Amino acid sequence: MKPAAVLSGVPEVIVVGEALIDVVHTGDGVTEHPGGSPANVAYGLARLDVSTGFLTSIGTDDRGLAISSHLIGAGVHILPGSQSAAATSTATATLAGDGSATYSFDLLWQLAPFAPTYLPRLLHAGSIASFLAPGAAGVKSLLQHCAGISTVTYDPNIRPELLGSHHEARTIFEDLVPLTDVVKLSDEDAAWLYP
Repeated sequence: MKPAAVLSGVPEVIVVGEALIDVVHTGDGVTEHPGGSPANVAYGLARLDVSTGFLTSIGTDDRGLAISSHLIGAGVHILPGSQSAAATSTATATLAGDGSATYSFDLLWQLAPFAPTYLPRLLHAGSIASFLAPGAAGVKSLLQHCAGISTVTYDPNIRPELLGSHHEARTIFEDLVPLTDVVKLSDEDAAWLYP
């Protein structure tokens, strides 16, 4: 594999995937925080002074602006087209007095067309975004564009309740793996994919 060119002023790493607001209901009230596995990866890389671009799908509503502010504050470059969703996705957890939780999701994943004019040194794809249509096709296209030139990493971060049929999810996963150099697969992910 030959290294990708690093151009001045462009992110060395591109992360693609969902950003959302985690809404937590407790007996004491409601809190909201930026979240999403790929957003957390982009945030962490930028905090480590790695030039990072993030391709996602958020709105320009208050929640989308909170995510943007959080990521930009860490040094993440929000890539063009990322703020074109009608609304920003949420993951809601309701915590009971005994500590148990119930979860609900309101996810919109429509990835804007993105054709980088350069190849990043590293592309990281993640999570729910690699499975949910219609945006999943854009994630796959970006992996195909970078495979063999950029280092490509992938974290499926399996969430069975969001993936539809087991067969379809496993097919999507197996279509993406050959496009990657590193797959981060937890024991839980592996057990669900290959029972």
